[in-house]
Amino acid sequence: MAINAGEIITAARYNTLQNRVSQLLGTGLGDFGYGQSVTSSQVSAPSESTLADGDKITAQQLNNLRNDMNRAFLHQNGTEISIDTVQGFTPTDNNQQEVLGDVIGADQTARDVIFSSDGDLSGLSGINETNGFNDFSNIMSSLEANRFDIASDQQETEILASDRRTTSWNGTIVSQFDVIFQNGDARRHFFNAGGQIRIEGTVNAPASDNPRNIGWKDMIENPGRIEFGYNYTRITTSSTVITPNSNGNNGLTNNFLVIFKKDADAGLYSNSYWQVEARLNSQSSIAFRVVLVNDGPESNDDAGEIGSIEPGVTESVTADIEFDYEVRNTAGAVTLPLPAFQITDTFE
Repeated sequence: MAINAGEIITAARYNTLQNRVSQLLGTGLGDFGYGQSVTSSQVSAPSESTLADGDKITAQQLNNLRNDMNRAFLHQNGTEISIDTVQGFTPTDNNQQEVLGDVIGADQTARDVIFSSDGDLSGLSGINETNGFNDFSNIMSSLEANRFDIASDQQETEILASDRRTTSWNGTIVSQFDVIFQNGDARRHFFNAGGQIRIEGTVNAPASDNPRNIGWKDMIENPGRIEFGYNYTRITTSSTVITPNSNGNNGLTNNFLVIFKKDADAGLYSNSYWQVEARLNSQSSIAFRVVLVNDGPESNDDAGEIGSIEPGVTESVTADIEFDYEVRNTAGAVTLPLPAFQITDTFE
């Protein structure tokens, strides 16, 4: 809530803002929380009922709040927050009749302020129009709204596992892997901070290869990379796919859900497809399953003839197929451990 010029920044107002920062940067709940240490803390209001609420917020307390917000801002945007640090009180004479300090207002701050013994203020300099308490509050609202963002220079990607098929096949082949976090909170923090599990396949089929292999190359590679995040499953191209359950980490259950499906183009090979499924093994582990289905028949040109094969012929896939399983993790202002990957079933 915004405050007006001249109003006191009360302990209650400061504590409300500090709690919001803590929920975003710290442990949090649900889809809030990056799992980081928090340097700011709650402040206590004056104990005497006759005193105004909370006129004891120090420059250090506000700087701790600013520094916590800066970590989240840097993580999301890749740049420093636009609020400067605040200098603290410095006595200017031995009798403590005047002190040199700072004023933190609703919409601006000033430094090198002389606080006289009679309560007058003088010597304002270094006025900053972007350091007021309302500026803290406005930036905090933006951080909350964009909490799943991660700047390009605040992330790293790493291939943690691969699976490959190098022999011909028909029917269905499956690759399955587990992503294992330290605990349920670690899984939640990973996705809250912009973490992703990524799946990308390649097929070794040159343009001169047979139509069956060329078809599978198109089917696997055209969608691009599959990205599984906090509440989405998306691809990096505009290829036509089906995402029956695309809610990402937040939509998982204990049963396998199809989060991605790519069908073959209509025509001779239209019975084939591939899909990705995901489920919760536990609060700290997610299972992913990549299912490739080479179905048929693809041809039956000699139907009814002596020696024909009914109801047709299913052509084998002979090209090499490889899938990389990758993680996008935080790397910068917010630091989180990599989850472990374990392949539990292979295409071979």
